[in-house]
Amino acid sequence: MDLVTRYKASQKFLSKSPKTKKDYLRYLKRIEDDFGTMELSALKAKGARGKFMDWRDEIAVESGERTGHGHWTMLKTVLNDAKDRTDIDYNPCDGGGIYKSDRSDIIWPQPFIDKVWQQCSTGLRTAMMLALWTGLREGNIVALLWKAYDGTHIEVRINKTKRKAGKSRTVGVLVRIKVSEQLKAHLDSLERVSDFIVTNREGEPYTESGFRSSWGKAYDRAEIPPIVRDDEEEENYHFHDLRGTAITNLSRGGATTQEIATLTGLSLKTVNDILERYLHRDPELSDAAIVKLEAYAKAKAAAAAALQAVQEVAISDAPAPGEAAS
Repeated sequence: MDLVTRYKASQKFLSKSPKTKKDYLRYLKRIEDDFGTMELSALKAKGARGKFMDWRDEIAVESGERTGHGHWTMLKTVLNDAKDRTDIDYNPCDGGGIYKSDRSDIIWPQPFIDKVWQQCSTGLRTAMMLALWTGLREGNIVALLWKAYDGTHIEVRINKTKRKAGKSRTVGVLVRIKVSEQLKAHLDSLERVSDFIVTNREGEPYTESGFRSSWGKAYDRAEIPPIVRDDEEEENYHFHDLRGTAITNLSRGGATTQEIATLTGLSLKTVNDILERYLHRDPELSDAAIVKLEAYAKAKAAAAAALQAVQEVAISDAPAPGEAAS
C-alpha cells in the first residue's frame, strides 16, 4: 500500500511531534506489513471493510482494545489523506472505532499522590512536582532543561494543534510559567547533575520508555486501588492524569479558564471539558457552595434584623396621635 509512504512524506505527518511520529510509525509498520501489497481497487471491493474490521479485532485480541483502535485510526488517517489527494474516492475505514479514551474526569486524590510519592526516586518526585505545579505534559517534563529555569519562571516550548477549515497543523508556542514557592523550594534543593532537570538514579536523563517503566514500578509499589468505571472496567491512574489534577487545582484556586489554557497550552475547549466533567461532582466545591449559601442566609437575616430594629426605633420615637412633634 504505497499510500503509507505518501502519508509519511506528507506535512500532516511531518508536522507531528517526535513522540507522536514515533507512535504513528509503529502503527504504520503493521499496516505496511499486513496490507503493503494490496491493490487500491481492493478498497472498494465487497467485504473490504469487513476484512479491515477483522484485522482491527485481531489486534485488539492480541494487544488490547486501545491498540486495536490505534491501528484502525491510523489506517483511517492514511486513507483519508489518500482521499484528500484523490488517489481514492472511498474510505472503508470511516467510523468503526472500538475504544473511546476519555480520562478528563480522572483526578488524583491527595492520599494517592502521597502514597506514590513515598515510592518515588528524586527524579520521579521532581516530575510529579512539575506536573502538579505547571500542568506540563509528560514529554515536556522529561525533556526540560535547567537553562529553562531562571529561579522564578520556567520557559518551555509546547506544541499546540490548530484547526482551520477542517485541517489541522501543529505549531510551537513558547510558554513562560511562574514557579510556585513549593516548586521553587524543590528545584533549588536539587543537585544539578545533568543538563536535564528530571534524571534517573544514575543522574542520566530519562528515555521515554525508561521514565514510564520507572513510574510504573513506583506506582505498583504504592498499591493504589484501581478506578472502577461505570461499565465496571478497572483502570489505573496515569502520570498524565496529574495534568488534569493540576488544572482542577488551578480552578479551585480561582484561575480562569483562559489563564489555565495559557499556562498549560491546552485549548479552551479541552480545559472546559476537564472542568465540566470533574468539578460538577467535586466535594470541595459543593461544600464551598453550601458555605456561601450559609453566609448569604446569615447576611440576609442580619440585614432583615437591622431593618426591623431601625423600624422599631422609628416607631418608638414617633409622637403619639394628637401629640405635637418636638
